[in-house]
Amino acid sequence: STAGEEPGWYGYLTNCWAKQVEQMDYDMVMDVSVEQSCIQMCLGVGTVVLHCEASADISMIKAERKRLVEALNSEDEKTLKSAILTSKGIKALEPLIKEAQALLDIVVKKRKEQCEKDGKDFKPIYVDESKRNSVEVLRVRDVSYPYSVMDDLSYRISKYTVLKGSKEMVKRMNREKKYAIGSGAVGGSEMEMADRKNKK
Repeated sequence: STAGEEPGWYGYLTNCWAKQVEQMDYDMVMDVSVEQSCIQMCLGVGTVVLHCEASADISMIKAERKRLVEALNSEDEKTLKSAILTSKGIKALEPLIKEAQALLDIVVKKRKEQCEKDGKDFKPIYVDESKRNSVEVLRVRDVSYPYSVMDDLSYRISKYTVLKGSKEMVKRMNREKKYAIGSGAVGGSEMEMADRKNKK
């Protein structure tokens, strides 16, 4: 359909499908596990969980930045706590995390005052890591032969670690964190990128 017109059946059908594909280096994955519900077991599929250190991955930084911005706009205590929890450790987002923490303190203070005013006991709100993907945990749902995939990935990760060495892996991650600054949309300024290229 063109602009200004009502979308036809084809427009409604295509809007039901959205896909995003990303890739991650082995050196960012620390461990692999599988989550499987009863229905998934009957269907022969499962959720492959990648426990990783992806705080230097640009696409993940952008996703966490979006989550923080949404939490700041919502001014909801639980949403703010969840966003701060999943974005911890990302150097590029430290200013935004501090802003979210400051807003969270204000929201909690207001709730405390309201509880005192109403004569109710103040109960802290606790949050756990959500099922959404974060820089520390990536879930790939409905994977066929999940245990075979887990074994294969575990073997590849261990082989890569032996070849490259765990010390070199940690050193690379720290170097990537240093240069992953700004909004998360870029990997640093032109001078920093040139300096990074020279060091390589």
